[in-house]
Amino acid sequence: MTRALAIFTVSAGGMRLRVRLLASVRDVDREFRKGRPRRNGNVVHAYFESSVRARARTVGTIALPADGNLPELVPHEVAHAVTHHLANWSPEGGFTWQGDDERLATTIGLLCARVRAGLEARGVEA
Repeated sequence: MTRALAIFTVSAGGMRLRVRLLASVRDVDREFRKGRPRRNGNVVHAYFESSVRARARTVGTIALPADGNLPELVPHEVAHAVTHHLANWSPEGGFTWQGDDERLATTIGLLCARVRAGLEARGVEA
C-alpha cells in the first residue's frame, strides 16, 4: 500500500467514508492495481473500495491524488460510495434505487463538501 499524504474520515446521512490522499495519479493507479500489470492501458485516477467487514466503521475508502482533477474526482468517487451504501444490488439488475432521491442527492452533496473541506484543510486545493 502506498504511503498516504493524509487519511481522514467524513460523515453525512448516517454514513462514514474514509479518504486517503495520495501524492499522485500514478500512486493511485499503482495502489489500485496492487502490483498487477495494467491490462487495458487505462490509468485509474481515483477509486472507491467498499468495506469488506460487516461491522466496519466506514462504508469504504476513496483514494484521491493530490495532483488530480479533484473537482471532478471527488463527486465521482463519493457518488460510487453513496450509491453502493444506499442502493440495492443484484447480479441480474446491478444497482437499483427505490428510495427517496433527495436523500441520495443530499448525502452525496454533503459528503463532497466535507471531503473538499478536509482536503483544503490539508493544503490541497479541491
